[in-house]
Amino acid sequence: QNQALCAIVFLYKKVLKKDLAEFGEIVRAKKPKRLPIVLSTQEVEAIVSRLNGTVKLMTFLMYATGMRIIEIIRLRIKDVDFERNLITIRDGKGQKDRMAALPVQLFNSLKAQVSRVQRLHQKDLKNGYGTVYLPHALEEKYPSAAREFGWQYLFPSRRLSVDPRSGRKQRHHVYESVLQKALKKATREAGITKTVNAHAFRHSFATYLLENGTDLRSIQELLGHSSIKTTEIYTHVANTGPLGVQGPAGAIDVGEIILDPKPTTRPTPTVPQASCLSPSPTVEWDSSPVHPATPPACPPSPNSGAHHPLRSPCHPERSRGISAKPLFLRRLYTSLVSLITCMVHR
Repeated sequence: QNQALCAIVFLYKKVLKKDLAEFGEIVRAKKPKRLPIVLSTQEVEAIVSRLNGTVKLMTFLMYATGMRIIEIIRLRIKDVDFERNLITIRDGKGQKDRMAALPVQLFNSLKAQVSRVQRLHQKDLKNGYGTVYLPHALEEKYPSAAREFGWQYLFPSRRLSVDPRSGRKQRHHVYESVLQKALKKATREAGITKTVNAHAFRHSFATYLLENGTDLRSIQELLGHSSIKTTEIYTHVANTGPLGVQGPAGAIDVGEIILDPKPTTRPTPTVPQASCLSPSPTVEWDSSPVHPATPPACPPSPNSGAHHPLRSPCHPERSRGISAKPLFLRRLYTSLVSLITCMVHR
């Protein structure tokens, strides 16, 4: 609905070159409000423990700093400050910069990653490559900056690729799909049924801080939200506030709930044997009384025309091509044989 409205405005202003009159009051489509998916510390540990190499470092860095996946893969070497234990996030959502604390647990791993990127950069320079994409026309202002080590990506791609903007063959950052596929596989191996994606670690970071007493303003700055209302959504999933209230279920003891109880077996009914003193002998295989009268006629189907004597849903034996009269005679014959046998033995 909103896209259609924008398309109409674009048509009049850019194509038809006409001033569009006021629409008046228009009901705009609203996006549904969804609660974020939050992982516990045990679930995060189960997923991260099943990852290896650079993917494991990126995942734990997202959980420890609350960065988005696009912010992780666009990190440059110069953005990591080991002296002050800070990470500078450049050109985030809304083209805003912010700071994040460098986790102490990842200090040595990030140092090793920087050394690995430096060796890779030296190899590219030796082979006649070594350039990298620079944003906002910085390449025109600083022509040699594209070959500097500080501008290289912290998580580079394994292969060289041609940049469609400049036409040069250079090394770009790792693709988002590499991390997303690894997370999906690790989640499946860990047996977690939640819909886990890269953004779930950012939600888990904010929820963990909120549950441990961090104020909303600090969480807002760490996440880079423009409005505090965006950060307040984590109050609906944290184990504080309304979700921290214990309900009345703990006041009663319902015992153990058996989800799949064993069905009670009914006793098999015993068929009484034919007795000589019985006034009316019964047949063992059919306990229903025998009515020699003609059964009620089955009403004909409106789509089948006249009633067919051999295709009646009321009489299955007719459907099989057997008339009901021989069946009645067989029952009568069996009853007479039983009665005569009893009289002979008597």
